[in-house]
Amino acid sequence: MIKILNDYSKLEEITKLAFELNQSDETRCKSMADDNEGIYNGFKRRIDDPNDEILLYVENDIVIGVCGLSPEHSIKYVQTSGGIFATKDFEKVSNYFYEFILEKYKGYEFYSSYAGENVNALNFWIGKGAVIDLDSIIYEIDLSKYKPTESILEELTIKDYDEFKVKLNNFVPDAFWNGDMMIQEGELKGGFKVVINKVHGEITDFIATRVGPNSAETYFVYSENDSLEMYKQLFSAALNNAKSICNGNLSHFVEKDNNKVIQALEEVGFRRTGTSTTYYIESL
Repeated sequence: MIKILNDYSKLEEITKLAFELNQSDETRCKSMADDNEGIYNGFKRRIDDPNDEILLYVENDIVIGVCGLSPEHSIKYVQTSGGIFATKDFEKVSNYFYEFILEKYKGYEFYSSYAGENVNALNFWIGKGAVIDLDSIIYEIDLSKYKPTESILEELTIKDYDEFKVKLNNFVPDAFWNGDMMIQEGELKGGFKVVINKVHGEITDFIATRVGPNSAETYFVYSENDSLEMYKQLFSAALNNAKSICNGNLSHFVEKDNNKVIQALEEVGFRRTGTSTTYYIESL
C-alpha cells in the first residue's frame, strides 16, 4: 500500500532504511546525503515543503519502500529525491511507486538518480522506457579541511544577468536549472552562487554552486577555451563561496569522459567518492 507521509511519525524509520541501503553501491540512491543526519534533514525538509511528497510502501505497518518527489508544476517537471529505496522486492515496490507517479504526474518530464552500480534501478527504469540522461563520477571535498584561496573571479551581479542566461542556456539548453530558474533561485532564496570570468567585458567562463548549511554542489562549470587553469580557478572560487556557508561537503558530478575537468577537480583537492546514473523520461 502506498501512503503519503505528512508528519514526522515515520521519519526516523525511513532515515534508518535509507541510510542502511545507501551503505552499498548496489542499493544506493542519488542525489542525497550519505550520513544519517543529512538524510534525516533531507526527508524532513520534504515533509515540511507543501510542494514535495514523501511516499511510503507499507506492509503490515512496516515501511518496505520510500520515494521522495520534488515537482515543479509550472513546467510539468518531477524528480525523485534520492530515487526509490526498497528493503526487498525492488521491482514490485518500484512498480507501486511508478503507478502512483504516473497517475498523478501524467505528462510530466521525469528524472531519477542512483549509483551506477545499482543494477535493479537500471533494469527497472530501462524497462519503463527511460533513457540514461547522465552517467557521472562523483567528486567531493570536505569543506572543513579546505583553506580558502584568493580569487580574481567575480560574483554574478544584476548587470550581467541577461548575458549569463544566454550563455548558460546555450551551454545546457535542456537543463532544468536554466538561466531564469537559477537566477530566481539565487535571488529569491539565496540557493545559488554564480562566479564568472570576463574577457574584454564579456562572460567567458562561469560556475554555479548550490549551497545549503549541510551540503553544496557545483553545477555547469564552463570554460570557453576549455582551459585547465580556468577550471581550477572556477572550482577554487566555488569552494570559497561554499565554505562561507556550508559545514559539509562540496560535490561535483562530472561525465566519465570529461578528463580535463576531472584533472582540475583532483588538482584542487576533490576526491572520487562514487558514481551516479540519472534516468530520464521525457513525458510520463
